[in-house]
Amino acid sequence: VMICPGRKKEYAMKKRIISILLVIIIFVILIVNLLRTTKNNSQMKKVIFRDNITIDRNWFWFAIKSREILGRRKAGTQYAIVSLVFVKYRQYLLCHSLVQGEQALRVMYRTIKASLGKGEIVAHGNLNTFPILMKAENEETLRQRIADIISRLEATGGEHDFNFQAGIYMIEPTVKKNADIDMLSEFLPKSESIECERLVDE
Repeated sequence: VMICPGRKKEYAMKKRIISILLVIIIFVILIVNLLRTTKNNSQMKKVIFRDNITIDRNWFWFAIKSREILGRRKAGTQYAIVSLVFVKYRQYLLCHSLVQGEQALRVMYRTIKASLGKGEIVAHGNLNTFPILMKAENEETLRQRIADIISRLEATGGEHDFNFQAGIYMIEPTVKKNADIDMLSEFLPKSESIECERLVDE
């Protein structure tokens, strides 16, 4: 069968257009799938890292983020992990409702977060505990900062007598991005537990 030159050009043009359209369609499908996957991953991270009481960050996020911060910190920058505990939280719940208890924890969390500087983080741990990664020029300066934070937290209690304890673990400067924050946190119960009254008096 003979095909005239004009028809050959038309056929080749249609073939080229179809090929271009197929490439565009495949590209659009890939982009849509990529965006959908990114959105799903983002939503999954929000679920995994979300604390249901403070409606913000939980211990899992704290552990991962702490590793990142320690991994990229400048030489000579000292950090410490602080475990801040709201003492007698269960007794507070006995006198009030669970809703009021969780509301108090949310206020405490926001108070701590507002007291931190750049490169410092806080999360809500188990029930009445707040793990904090703080910069520490030295232990004495850190203690004073914790005392100031506890003073602000005490003020959130209003007519209630809120008490807090803080465990401090000074992180060695050699601990970098391979640091196991879960392992470091095991030192907190063994480290010095400081009651708020004694901190403030100092």
